[in-house]
Amino acid sequence: MVSQPGCQGVTVFGDDADGEYGTFVLWNSEDNAAAAQVIRPKLQEFFAGNVQRLRDVRLFKVLS
Repeated sequence: MVSQPGCQGVTVFGDDADGEYGTFVLWNSEDNAAAAQVIRPKLQEFFAGNVQRLRDVRLFKVLS
């Protein structure tokens, strides 16, 4: 993901106690975030068989 245009950073977080994990990706624009959705099928293939459910993808505005 970090090699995609407009990606300003990736943070992976989780809790071993409940098995919940997530990824936070900071994009410099909504257009670059939308264009990066080409990665989603590759991630789904990577995680297939290794996770209980596929992740939710949501887009939030960041206040600075």
